[in-house]
Amino acid sequence: MQNYGPEGDVLLTAYTADFSVAFLLCCLGAALFSARSSPGSLAAKGYCILGAGILIGLLGMFRVMQLADAGRNFRAGRPFNR
Repeated sequence: MQNYGPEGDVLLTAYTADFSVAFLLCCLGAALFSARSSPGSLAAKGYCILGAGILIGLLGMFRVMQLADAGRNFRAGRPFNR
């Protein structure tokens, strides 16, 4: 991409992978939590999976900050192309 450079392309791909995994884990965790066929163990597993999805999503946010920094470094003062 012309705004982020080769390093930005790698970070964008990593962010997309992080977001996809986080979304799937959050959906699975919410489904397990809401199923509640057995009150203790299934809900606890749902919470753990949901927590892992949220953690991976937060790590993805750091990838976005790295992506913005890589874009600024690549452009080196040039304006952002739309």
